[in-house]
Amino acid sequence: MILSTTIAIIGSSIPMGYGMGVLNSPQAIIRIWIQEAMTKKYDIIMSNRQNVMAWSTVISTFLIGCALGGLKGGTLADKIGRRRAFLINYFLCMTSCGMFTLCIVFQAVEILLTSQFLFGISAGISSVLVPVYLSEIETDSFRGMAVIHAFGISLGMFISQICGMDILLGSAKLWPCLLCIPGLLSLIALLLYPYLQESPVFMAFIHEDTVQRKHLLINNQNDKNLEKECLLSTEFINTHQSEPEKYSIYKLFKEISLHKTIFLTIVLYMNTVFSGINAIVAFGNVIFTSAGLNQQESEIASICATGLRCVMGVVAILLTKKCRRRPVILSALGGCIVSLAMLMSSLCYHSTVATYMAILSCVLYFISYAAGLGALACTISVELLPENPKPYVMSLATGLYWLCNILVGTTFPLIQNTIGVFSLLFFMLYCIVSASILYFHLPETFNKFSITENKNDVPDMIDKSSYLPI
Repeated sequence: MILSTTIAIIGSSIPMGYGMGVLNSPQAIIRIWIQEAMTKKYDIIMSNRQNVMAWSTVISTFLIGCALGGLKGGTLADKIGRRRAFLINYFLCMTSCGMFTLCIVFQAVEILLTSQFLFGISAGISSVLVPVYLSEIETDSFRGMAVIHAFGISLGMFISQICGMDILLGSAKLWPCLLCIPGLLSLIALLLYPYLQESPVFMAFIHEDTVQRKHLLINNQNDKNLEKECLLSTEFINTHQSEPEKYSIYKLFKEISLHKTIFLTIVLYMNTVFSGINAIVAFGNVIFTSAGLNQQESEIASICATGLRCVMGVVAILLTKKCRRRPVILSALGGCIVSLAMLMSSLCYHSTVATYMAILSCVLYFISYAAGLGALACTISVELLPENPKPYVMSLATGLYWLCNILVGTTFPLIQNTIGVFSLLFFMLYCIVSASILYFHLPETFNKFSITENKNDVPDMIDKSSYLPI
């Protein structure tokens, strides 16, 4: 189980997070390359406005690919299995990274756009496949393993910012190598692919039979064999069904019993978009500049902020093992509301005290976001959902998540330029509404069955002390 989790995180979660943050550092260098490539190949001299539009197209192409991959990820995982879906995902990632190098050789912006689109599809599939897979192989001693996926994303963003520094791979000559690192991670995962186990839930659906987990023997540090308890949670197919029920995204809306879980899942995923993370990042440069930091120091401060998210990702894993979900997610929303209010107030004044208050509010926000909203969105979602429709509901929520990222990414700069710091009011309002919805409607999922499944429906004939080999 540990090895399978590691393979999934290295090959999918970390490359996904890497792709989300890798273009921030070499943005100016790539924009210059785009202008030079268009001049050499098409004899077109781009204006500054056209160059900005071209760069926006590069970013949007990645997000569109993410949305498409997210919407189709659940269907792919259900039709060919989680294991084969990972294989396709690895090849997509490696292909896109290989094309990044070709765009330099042929001086073709079109290849850059194509590689961004394929990389986006890979990231979109990862955003569905990994949390679903981890929720299906988790042990009884660690419910909520999907939180490791959120940590992998933060770790990938952190690695991308470090590698994107000018002294490393963020230079004019080495930026293509910077974009190829996710391919290397996928290659490592591909080499370890024979050790990646298939989900027992998918195997149960395929064989229409009870799949139970096996005590596995592993060697400890003293070379003694220890029996590992419960590698995979017991999953079953109702013996009264001759065949597992098949779902699609369209059919989800016809199932009235699923409407509540679908709504709550979408709200949880929208928290990660509309809670203000884009605003914090956008205003971060303003805050660092007002604090007297130069460009290099601001870059280091930004890396430290992402490192804080990784540290809080580790804290989130510990919280997920020990704490109930409702208090954590509601406290995180409360922390985001308070930090956004502090940031808006401090940015209205120009003083040393206000600057440090703004920095403190950003730190508080990253702690709240990384330990709660970002970590628990997929964790609570997979705990809410029954097994059969889980991949499809996750696909729907993930697709909407990426589409909303496009919406916020394109509209927030315009709103920010129009009303300035008061643009934070929109995110504060959303956090308040979301907190109210979750307070009144979100059930506690810590160590419990999904809200659409009845615990009493588990057949008594299943002996949880007996196991079959995987």
